[in-house]
Amino acid sequence: MAQNNTERDSIQQIQLENVNVYGRDLTRRNSLYQYTPVQVRSLVTVLGEPDVMRYVGTLPGVTQGIEGTMGFFIRGGNNGNNRLELDGVPVYGATHLFGLFSSFHPDIVRDVEFRSGGLSASSGNLLSALSLITTIQPDTQKYQGSFALSPYMLSTSVEGPINKKLSFQFAGRVSLLAAEYKILHKTLHKILNENLDSDLDFKGDVKPWVTDWYFKLYYHPHERKSFTLSGYVSNDYFKYRWPKGEWITNSIRLSWGNEVIRLGWEHQVSDYCWVKTMIYGNHFYAEQKWTSQRDIDLPEDLLMKNDRIRTTIYEIAFQKKVQYAKKRWAIEAGIEGKYQYFEPAVKSVQTTIERGEMKIGDKPNAGTFALFGEAKYNYKLLQLKLGVREAVFLTDGQKFFTTDLHFSSIVNFIRGWGLELDYDCLSQHQHIMEGLPVGWSLDMIVPANRLLPPEKAHQIYLGSFYHHGFFYVSAGGYYKKMKHLASYKNASNVFGVKNSSWEDEVCEGEGESYGMEARAEKRGAYWNAALSYTLSKTDRQFDEINGGRKFPFRFDRRHVLNLTGRILIKTKEKKQQYLNLGLAYASGHYLTVPQGMYKGVLPPYWEQGLVGWVPQKMQDLAYSRELMGDVNAYQMTDYFRMDIGYSFQKQGKHHFRELTIGLYNIFNRRNPYLLFYDDNKWKQLSIMPIVPSIQWTIRF
Repeated sequence: MAQNNTERDSIQQIQLENVNVYGRDLTRRNSLYQYTPVQVRSLVTVLGEPDVMRYVGTLPGVTQGIEGTMGFFIRGGNNGNNRLELDGVPVYGATHLFGLFSSFHPDIVRDVEFRSGGLSASSGNLLSALSLITTIQPDTQKYQGSFALSPYMLSTSVEGPINKKLSFQFAGRVSLLAAEYKILHKTLHKILNENLDSDLDFKGDVKPWVTDWYFKLYYHPHERKSFTLSGYVSNDYFKYRWPKGEWITNSIRLSWGNEVIRLGWEHQVSDYCWVKTMIYGNHFYAEQKWTSQRDIDLPEDLLMKNDRIRTTIYEIAFQKKVQYAKKRWAIEAGIEGKYQYFEPAVKSVQTTIERGEMKIGDKPNAGTFALFGEAKYNYKLLQLKLGVREAVFLTDGQKFFTTDLHFSSIVNFIRGWGLELDYDCLSQHQHIMEGLPVGWSLDMIVPANRLLPPEKAHQIYLGSFYHHGFFYVSAGGYYKKMKHLASYKNASNVFGVKNSSWEDEVCEGEGESYGMEARAEKRGAYWNAALSYTLSKTDRQFDEINGGRKFPFRFDRRHVLNLTGRILIKTKEKKQQYLNLGLAYASGHYLTVPQGMYKGVLPPYWEQGLVGWVPQKMQDLAYSRELMGDVNAYQMTDYFRMDIGYSFQKQGKHHFRELTIGLYNIFNRRNPYLLFYDDNKWKQLSIMPIVPSIQWTIRF
């Protein structure tokens, strides 16, 4: 569908017989990639949903955690060391369905910029990679929108002018899983119990809920002034209730989400100078709740136990920056202030006999004040960038001063070929305790303190690149040193002992990572393909883990290879058909294997909680602790997966239709994720079998 709005983006997409043409080339280097939602649609995803963040997993230097999820471990860092911004606002839990796809509607995205080196000084509080999602400016000339349907999600978007100076966009997605489950539940119950004379009981209940919503108002009173007001909400809710026994009911509930409101103002002071101001509020939450209840004859004899663990962060921030660009120079300087309120983790236990609340750590307030500046200089074949960010982090009477430095240089020797050198000194003022680093949003966020000072990293990258027409290739190497990293001593014991604080189970250490990255990419009208390869090694060392000895990082995958491609199979008049392919290979990740069990100390209120039914496995974990072997001493077998998809497209007079079908893990390979001992034997847990998907989309 042709785009005529010149205010939307400097990247103009024009469709001529469904061949995509771009007004300017997007940047491609090993430390910097820019891409649009159009390029993402060629990827075969787990559920078939177009995902603007899924593309990151195919880039060099990126290692994925659990299969199919959005947990990315980049150049040796943790998933929590990455920073994702939506129009400059950090988003802490940006995934749906335990990390299977991101919580951003693709129609709101103009482009995504992924940086693993040579980072911007205007963004701080990270140790690994920076992903910047820029939303579109709503169309000021005409109305347009979309509607999409898949077995998992129903999505829609609409945008257009309100008057000559004001335009809007609204986009939302909601899951169909709850309704589909009810239909399937009733159907199976009828078939098995009526037609087959079965006495099976389907009294268990599952309530899944996934949704995200976005709105944006764009006010353009003057050609040099504009205002934007936007909001973003995402929510995941999952509840499972076991079949009710004679007198016992048990349920478990998981929920997490984001709430963001942003106000922005841009003023072009002159042809060379811009002033940009932003104020936002941000709320992230995650909760796990277990309920057991026993019914006797009388209502007053109802016995109930609730266990709830929740994590919350509230954030209010202000940023103002001035940009100047003329001839060979581009300069940016700004100021930023931020207030945060943390609930790292609060565990509450309630029964009809006794109730109480155990604070797992304090509920600290934190403030950040930062000054930043960046200068870029271009002269013939040379490009230089230097940035600095000075920040003070205040929390509970403590002050931490941090300095981030960024340097990048590019030398173009001949047309299309050049060298790149990047250096970054990074600081992160908060720790994300990843008990199970799988990429979903149920991790604990805590601010830096005396026990765990701000995390620091030094990283250097040297590489070469070449591009000619629509062909691009790059290769280079990096070295990264990290300190003040936070880790659980043993994540499985965090809530299984009588702790007064989460601090009893965490410690501070350092890490090291180095490797080589390479990528080759070909884009064209009839086919495009990309091949990425990473060779790397990542270690960790903590005084209180593994006897102080160095050990491999859990996702220290020595070799990672990703291949993606799209081929135009058939074209006729206004109809096209595309074949989408994907291949992923990676060395096996590492595990710490338990060797035995020993008795521990009971958690608070445990005896009162036994008024309800408690699974034997949970009782074992409460009374006992695992005796672990050497940390990450066992390596799983290699990971391999191949995906295939097919797309049917038709361009109508006033609309565009597309039907996409896909098969994730087409060979149904049981890639191992976890090894555990149960029923006196070792067992392997695999996450993703072959998964079919289908989606129908119409754009008007």
